[in-house]
Amino acid sequence: MRNRITQKDIILNLLRENGGFIVSHQLEKVSTKWGWLGTSALKRCRELEVERKIEKKMEGGYVWYRGFAPRLITEYRTPDGNLVSVKKEYK
Repeated sequence: MRNRITQKDIILNLLRENGGFIVSHQLEKVSTKWGWLGTSALKRCRELEVERKIEKKMEGGYVWYRGFAPRLITEYRTPDGNLVSVKKEYK
């Protein structure tokens, strides 16, 4: 069985990588490095906002979405200081 990334995961990754607000129509019918966001992307955005995983604002007649900034960033390093991995915890 293959692990597949969900539409919600793609949206969260895209919003978190962007860092700022993205207008809703730019999240629909778009190819990302994590996969395709189809016509259901805006519905998934509304669901994520209800789940309090992203935030939205209304401006200029458009809905804008933004992922929350990481609450905690933990870096794991070897004793000689080389970075091994970074763990980000979100709200």
